[in-house]
Amino acid sequence: MIELTPIPVGFELERFGSASIDLHEWMRLRKCALEFVVGKGVNATSFTVLHTEAEFADLASHTQVKWLADHFELLCVAADEKHRHFLDIQYDGVIHRIPFEALLPDKICATLFRIGVAVDRTFGAYEAMSMYLQAAVAALPVEDARQVLGWKDSNTLHWCGAAHSPPVLRAHLEMSPEDYLAELNRLILPMPSLQFVLCAAAASTLLAYLRITEKLPADCFGVSLVGTSSTGKTTALKFAASLYSTPDDENVFTAFYGTANALHSMLGKHHGVPIAYDESTIHNAISISKAIPHKDCATDASSNFSSDETKSGVNTGCIHEHFCEI
Repeated sequence: MIELTPIPVGFELERFGSASIDLHEWMRLRKCALEFVVGKGVNATSFTVLHTEAEFADLASHTQVKWLADHFELLCVAADEKHRHFLDIQYDGVIHRIPFEALLPDKICATLFRIGVAVDRTFGAYEAMSMYLQAAVAALPVEDARQVLGWKDSNTLHWCGAAHSPPVLRAHLEMSPEDYLAELNRLILPMPSLQFVLCAAAASTLLAYLRITEKLPADCFGVSLVGTSSTGKTTALKFAASLYSTPDDENVFTAFYGTANALHSMLGKHHGVPIAYDESTIHNAISISKAIPHKDCATDASSNFSSDETKSGVNTGCIHEHFCEI
């Protein structure tokens, strides 16, 4: 049976390198590996694939282990409303959602290279890597991809859309709560933008709670700060994103290039988590009242969308979400 948790090992593997092991270690690792045969006849090559904390490896012999691919975490299988399935992996702190068909042998190298993961292409090693990942998806839990990020709609708040709880729930104070709040107040008092985004980020989860427990039609929202350059707008938005993910996660912090429909779709996949929308790279202002009409929008604000040829464009219906620029 496949072992989804990376196996701790006492060796390190460089790209295209190898490491020596003894027979006892080989026997321990072999129990957690899967064997695949690539090619046919005299051209057939056997690979014993193992997912270690160092890298993905091939138990080449009783005394040697070879590098097969860079290490990344296997998180879960996600299924959307059209029953399309994806493999979620995490590499270098960033979660990537990969369609199943992109894991096939003829696509696996391009798929992983695109996100910075290297794979051995010699002697059909990439085919063995493809077969290993195909075996993994059969053993991984399936999650609902319709809720990309946020809180599960149940009787209690349950985090979904990622393999780990958000940083706001995993925080561990190295000081007393009183000292922490005093330091936080010192940081945010001179900057109204920090005060606003912190309240907005926390309020988003409160809205999700009210929607779940009280059945109130309380939607989450997007937040964008507008002003002159070098005034801390992007820093403030990254501060808001840090409660739920990292500034590298485009599901939370995004320099959005796209149409109103694409933005509707993005907002509709958030449940109790705001989008920190960085306007610093956006051009061509369009009225928010025309782009995303909502009678309850708290701010008579404007939103910017780009007509760049690489913009996102999703053909969806209107999803009633708030998107306010301050």
